Amino acid sequence: MSLVASPLTNTSTAQTAPSFHSAPAWSLNDTRAHLPKWYVPAFFVVLVASLALPAGKARIYSTLPIVLGLCAMLPYHTEGSFKKDFDLGNLVLGWFLVYISLVLTSPETQFWKQDGRKLSPEERMRELEGAGYLKKLAWSFNVWTNPRGIGWSHQVGGLRPAAPEGTTVKSFVVRKLAYALGFFVTLDVLHLWYKHLEASSGNPNWTVFSEPIPIRILIGLSNQFRIFCEMASMHSLCAALTTAVGIYKPSDWPPIVGRLQNAYSIRRFWGMVWHQFMRQVAHSGGLLLSRDMFKLPKGSSISRLVYLVGAFASTGFYHTIVTVYATAFRAGLNPCGDLQFFVLQAVGMFMEGWAIDFVLWSGHGGNKTGWKYFGYLWWASWLGYSCLWYLEELRKAGLWDVDLKVLGYFGFTL
Repeated sequence: MSLVASPLTNTSTAQTAPSFHSAPAWSLNDTRAHLPKWYVPAFFVVLVASLALPAGKARIYSTLPIVLGLCAMLPYHTEGSFKKDFDLGNLVLGWFLVYISLVLTSPETQFWKQDGRKLSPEERMRELEGAGYLKKLAWSFNVWTNPRGIGWSHQVGGLRPAAPEGTTVKSFVVRKLAYALGFFVTLDVLHLWYKHLEASSGNPNWTVFSEPIPIRILIGLSNQFRIFCEMASMHSLCAALTTAVGIYKPSDWPPIVGRLQNAYSIRRFWGMVWHQFMRQVAHSGGLLLSRDMFKLPKGSSISRLVYLVGAFASTGFYHTIVTVYATAFRAGLNPCGDLQFFVLQAVGMFMEGWAIDFVLWSGHGGNKTGWKYFGYLWWASWLGYSCLWYLEELRKAGLWDVDLKVLGYFGFTL
């Protein structure tokens, strides 16, 4: 049972229900209809089918109104809680962002499966366009379900090795299902801890800032770990399902994140360890701001700063739209401070770049092991603390008000 009134409850219920924080005003008396069951599968079918159409303006004009119409449905429907609406918004608006980046360019000249043939992008496009709609539909499905480009021309760098060739499908599926179960249990434990923090404080106005600074940082880092567990659980389930039915092979599913031991700076965490699903969007946003709008000289300090701000602001803007949709436009245009959090990552990355340059210039960079451990401490502290304002607003909106996925069957409750 949730400790906070559901967005679907009326005002009187919300006022009397036991809670450790007040439900935000925008969540009361939510009379929106429940989102139809056909929405997500229909949206995905539209996206895959749209990319399979012949390249050109006709593809944009014929599919964009449908996609915009489906996106417009979100604020007028609910999944029953802020958390569910937030997760759905991440999925759907992520799809929309990718759709725009694909249909406004020429994806046929950018994405192909690596086959060893030395063909130009234009030759690849002509071959694909002449292969028939069904083959192009299969190509579109692979583009949409393989955002990191595993085995394709657009594969992102720095990915950890996937399961080696020769791994049996049975062992891979069993392992991925076990991973998914482990991630679900971990999520339950995290939410039990969050509720323990709220309940044990005895403070009805408890916030994450009520805790000592080390605990605050731990809460911030645990939120990043929570996001990882949510993504990794879905990643594991999708890997198990698509491999079991023969759509993909075990070697097509590298881990969703890189090795944590490589995260001894903010730059390395976001660029080498964290998932790379938004990499192209962020890169394009950075170039748009530094190169196209301000036309800054490449390699200069100001160009680097503006590029970083543009890259992270693009990601922050996307997350802001997600929360605006999840709150149905009733909590303002920046309800949770998403943009500030991501821009702070650019600021931190810029500062650490200056610090590294200074250490190397001063001749004190010899103790690489010591500096690496300092880097772990710096990265964890910055990431853990800079997300607290963002996390607190999400918490008040209902981010922690969830059902236990596994431990609930064993008598544990929130």
